[in-house]
Amino acid sequence: MNIMSPTLFLGIDGGGTKCRARIRDADGRLLGEGLGGPANVHQDFAGTVRAILAAAGAACQAADLPSDRLSMLHAGLGLAGVETLPSLTPLRDALPFTAVTALNDAPAACLGAHGGADGGIVIAGTGSAGCAIVAGRTTVVGGWGFELGDGGSGAIMGRAAVRAAVRSIDGLGLSSRLTARILDRLGRSRPAIASWVKVAKPGDYAVFAPAILSDARDGDEVARVIVDRAVEDVSAIAWRLIELGAARLCLLGGMAEALIDSLPLALRAHFAAPIADAMDGAIMAARRAAGLPAQPGGGDG
Repeated sequence: MNIMSPTLFLGIDGGGTKCRARIRDADGRLLGEGLGGPANVHQDFAGTVRAILAAAGAACQAADLPSDRLSMLHAGLGLAGVETLPSLTPLRDALPFTAVTALNDAPAACLGAHGGADGGIVIAGTGSAGCAIVAGRTTVVGGWGFELGDGGSGAIMGRAAVRAAVRSIDGLGLSSRLTARILDRLGRSRPAIASWVKVAKPGDYAVFAPAILSDARDGDEVARVIVDRAVEDVSAIAWRLIELGAARLCLLGGMAEALIDSLPLALRAHFAAPIADAMDGAIMAARRAAGLPAQPGGGDG
């Protein structure tokens, strides 16, 4: 491939299940993309470095670039857990790129969603979080994780369904099609359910989200209560972002399509389709760090 511009930008979107990479030139042309493994720097630093290198290497290969070109890339890293690092120096030292700009995955997604302009995002996937970027200030709302927060997420909906199912066993709550589904999946005995819970991760709970949404649409009372609570939690995050000055919002994540139509009409008026994704958001951060506008052509939005 004949690369017209010597300056190349790498965008990384790293999360708990996979790492995605994209390479663009200084004019914004897409050169290649690649995938790597899980990339939560808080949970597994060494594994995250390997995932970044694998994804970046695959993107270089797709772009027909030699592997030694990694050292010439200006990298923007949108990584889950990066805000927990006491210093970014070990991460920068572990990577071969000519420059590294690291930020949490939510701000990276927010930059991309609004093309570098001010705005906010609500992420409703396995977990949940909100992020607003207004007048150069980034504020994260929620995002405390499964133990402390994640309201409106698939994992929290799934946990609520499991709790409803075990309450139905004891005669302390309603039995429904949803609770029967859960019990059929987990086993209908205390030992079976206890064994499942001991090893279950947020993603294991989130697996139940499609059934919850389907049963809620069919009028299942238990499912409807769970979905209504998820809508309330997502709405609360969105209203807070608006209070922070983010007038334009995007709803992202695997739960977005299912929940958007249930939000209050006054709130839905603030939502729009994202302009770009988190990989391009990370590239925007790298461009700014290099003294360039977030997007080619001189504009930031």
